[in-house]
Amino acid sequence: MLFTNILRGQLKKAVATFSVVTLLVSLCAPLAVAVTPTAIIYSIKDSYVKAENGDGNYGTEKIMKVRNKSGANQWRSLVAFDLSSIPSGSTVTSAQLEIYLDKAPNDLRTYQLYRITGTWVEGTVTWDNQPGMSALSTNSVSTGTTDDVWKEWDVTADIQAFVDGTYSNYGWFIKDGNENENPTKTGEFCTKDFSGSGDCGDGLHKPQLVLYYTTPVVDTDQDGVPDSSDNCPLNANPGQEDMDGDGQGDVCDSDRDGDGIPNSTDNCVDVVNPAQEDADSDGAGDVCDDVDGDGEVGVLDLGIIIEHFDEKPPRDLRADIDGDGVLNDSDNCVYVSNSDQVDVDQDGIGDACDSNIDTDADGIPDTTDNCPLTPNQDQADMDQDNIGDVCDNDSDNDTILDDVDNCVYAPNLDQADTDSDGIGNVCDPTPDGPDTDQDGVADMSDNCPSIFNTDQADADRDGVGDVCDLVCADGLDNDQDALIDYPADPGCTSSEDSDETNLAPVYQCSDDIDNDQDGWTDFGDPGDPGCSSPTDDSELDEQTPTPTPTPEVSPTPEPTPTPSPTPDPGYPIGGTFMSTGQVAGASTGGQVLGAQTCDAELDEYIMAGRSNNPAKVRRLQEFLNQYEGENIPVTGVYGPLTQAAVSRFQVKYHSEILLPWVSYGHLSEYLPTGHVYKTTQRWINMILCSGTDIPMPQLP
Repeated sequence: MLFTNILRGQLKKAVATFSVVTLLVSLCAPLAVAVTPTAIIYSIKDSYVKAENGDGNYGTEKIMKVRNKSGANQWRSLVAFDLSSIPSGSTVTSAQLEIYLDKAPNDLRTYQLYRITGTWVEGTVTWDNQPGMSALSTNSVSTGTTDDVWKEWDVTADIQAFVDGTYSNYGWFIKDGNENENPTKTGEFCTKDFSGSGDCGDGLHKPQLVLYYTTPVVDTDQDGVPDSSDNCPLNANPGQEDMDGDGQGDVCDSDRDGDGIPNSTDNCVDVVNPAQEDADSDGAGDVCDDVDGDGEVGVLDLGIIIEHFDEKPPRDLRADIDGDGVLNDSDNCVYVSNSDQVDVDQDGIGDACDSNIDTDADGIPDTTDNCPLTPNQDQADMDQDNIGDVCDNDSDNDTILDDVDNCVYAPNLDQADTDSDGIGNVCDPTPDGPDTDQDGVADMSDNCPSIFNTDQADADRDGVGDVCDLVCADGLDNDQDALIDYPADPGCTSSEDSDETNLAPVYQCSDDIDNDQDGWTDFGDPGDPGCSSPTDDSELDEQTPTPTPTPEVSPTPEPTPTPSPTPDPGYPIGGTFMSTGQVAGASTGGQVLGAQTCDAELDEYIMAGRSNNPAKVRRLQEFLNQYEGENIPVTGVYGPLTQAAVSRFQVKYHSEILLPWVSYGHLSEYLPTGHVYKTTQRWINMILCSGTDIPMPQLP
């Protein structure tokens, strides 16, 4: 903007906007400002229209206005430019529409730019006959509330489309982003029609386009050498031979040896011989003829050389045509001087003569690459600002730089973030509250706020999502069948089952449990001898009963009710959790293993349902995560997730944890799992000790 202000003769105002230090730095810095616009074009027509005065025309005023107001009271501005000076086929790299905001609205507004789709005349356009506009806005700017500032809209894509003929060039509408909103706010811009005092009267604040574009390379004779550097632009001569070095290629030079004799009459066309000597009158000049018959042509004949010693010898054309000190056969720009031989894109053509430079070597020429210094073959440009995403520091074009934007890929100038989670509302799937597990459901509505579950499945409809509702691992008899958790309860298919409902009968001969403690399990080969089929519900060895005489028929007495068996407070062998009460006289509290334990925090095994030490629970959770690949929260609370992880640990090391107590002969069919905690504790410390043998704990 400083550059264009200076061009407008506004150095005084430009200087006023900067501190002395900034100005000195700007003046002393290298002229990076030296990227001069290809063209600055001023508007050829501008006006504005009012809804409440449908037939009024304002094409000659020195200001044009934009206003919002409910009802038929809106104002819109129109502006257009003549682009005929841009050569057809040009590539537009940047185009900015700059209009001077003489008076800003007294509140922040957004002014949108729309491409006009029909013809209009400055002196006759009104609200009633205004042309149509594109469905989508080209760009928008925030007005601010400061007067006397230039406002810029990026119109690169529109200008390219106008040059290519994709769209007809009718200019643009400028309108308020919310025209029907109250209260009324008005902005005033300078037009091309200036008079009187003030900024809009000095002629230096007319609407303008600041353009950067490259023109297409023209090669009329299609010899690979652009016309601008071709020494014969109308005659193909890719070698650019120029025998006499006069800048005119041999194929189009009427006197290619430069001896003053036209080729048509020169008796030695390719050898300098202004005197045209021809001793033997054979039509071939002596300098290119074997005059003395010794087999040597004149220029190589010592006798001829001596005779013409004082004349300029013929030029050696093979050496260095462009005189840059690099021989032609090694020169990457044979016809353009470039002693440095720089070739940024390493394509074998020096930058000095390469019309297709590709600095970042991504296959896209710099002239069309939206990130010429950063490889990006896909040319992705989300915000369509002609700066590729990989080098765009404002990907969504909302004027908030990516490194501080709370929605990098969604425009949100206000950066609103209701739940203060660092993610802006417009791109936050849960803008009204935090979402700890990032599953798109806010914690306040999530039935498992710390575990990802987008579907919010809740099979038992208890308000706790299935993924964190481990009913079959909670130590409770949820279905009141006197059987608790997996695998004791046949309604549990696993420790992660979300309900204990008995979906199908589970039989001893297919439950993967050695129910009769004979060392054999279930029906199969070899299987338990007591199992006659998978649906046999007893693993005890079957015996043929002794036949008894059939008694006389007598009335069947009412059966005496049999009391239900008292469920064992522990778990059968194979159970996955330690008991929570007293079993077989053994306390469920942890018992010290002795000095050989490798982790003091695990000297006492943490028990479900007890008052646990948070530090020890955390240590247990850390152990399960680190050594067993679990992913449970390290909270210090012995909850269902920790309990389920312990279950998986015990099942995994079944033979080391759940079976050792069988060796004690006084145990009955069901193992009192009040001791399982001790073997579990022992095996944890075996792992922590990296192979050290921890002695088996003693039964109380």
